[in-house]
Amino acid sequence: IGHGFSDATLASAATSKPDKEIITRVMGPALGYLTTPITLIQCALILLKQRQDLPKGGVFPPGIIFGPTDLQDRLQENGVSFDLISKTQLYT
Repeated sequence: IGHGFSDATLASAATSKPDKEIITRVMGPALGYLTTPITLIQCALILLKQRQDLPKGGVFPPGIIFGPTDLQDRLQENGVSFDLISKTQLYT
């Protein structure tokens, strides 16, 4: 379950609260012992092969680094699936 903002303007306002909720199911082979190394290896391969496309300098959260890459496709090719369960507009 994740909470966030429907647009960047809301996210940048210090007083606003998240207005979206998304529920996603992640499934894969033995999540602790197999899916974790699959994910780490795919992230490492992206860092090696797509370095020129990644943000330069600083410290970034994973969503900023891997969001515009093909990480989700790579994971799905290796048996990790992502299913959108629901997306809800929150009223605050």
